Amino acid sequence: MFDNEHEKKMQKRIYDKFIPAFLSNLLANELLDMDRLDDKEYINQVITENLHLIDDIKIHVIDYNAFIDGMKSEIDQSRLMTAVVLGGTCIEHIMNHFYQDALPLLFNLEQGEVNKAIGLLKLPDKVGWFYKITTEASLPEGLVHKILEIISLRNKIVHFQAIPELGDTKGGSHRKLNNIIESFDVPSIVITIKELEVELEKIKYDLWPEIEVANEIFERLFR
Repeated sequence: MFDNEHEKKMQKRIYDKFIPAFLSNLLANELLDMDRLDDKEYINQVITENLHLIDDIKIHVIDYNAFIDGMKSEIDQSRLMTAVVLGGTCIEHIMNHFYQDALPLLFNLEQGEVNKAIGLLKLPDKVGWFYKITTEASLPEGLVHKILEIISLRNKIVHFQAIPELGDTKGGSHRKLNNIIESFDVPSIVITIKELEVELEKIKYDLWPEIEVANEIFERLFR
């Protein structure tokens, strides 16, 4: 069970993520009067009247702190393999959720079509050519390189194929994998995840100005 302090932090985190996301959807659907964005009472009324739209929300509330906290915990306990798997999985989730937002808004795709597109693409596609087609922009080359390194290492762990280690050799696959992981800067994965989030946040602001307006309303009226 969570203590009260932890529950309060969770509730605040959900509130801080949900309200701007919901406001951005109301703006995108032209449900807020642009001349009344300083009127908190009016905005609260519109939110209350449109709570039934939560199931149709197109800009999602995503929080990856649990992944990152889990990674840091595994690193602190020298469980680097698990940390790499968590980091790679987090990156994959971030890209998938980005497309869950982008594809319906930009191309008016249905949820089934979105899921099919995401399911058919590999991670290099999601950070490469498909990202360019979707956003008409590119992720920084250095960031893409780091992401692909992390995913490659994650795949080596997840799809590990054991080769027996002989007493007089250093050729065992488990030992080789350990050497690769120990030579990799695993804590830097957290930095890469943050860099990816920043880049996607910037492109979201370019594609959907409503997100920036919603964040401004939230900071001014709901903090």
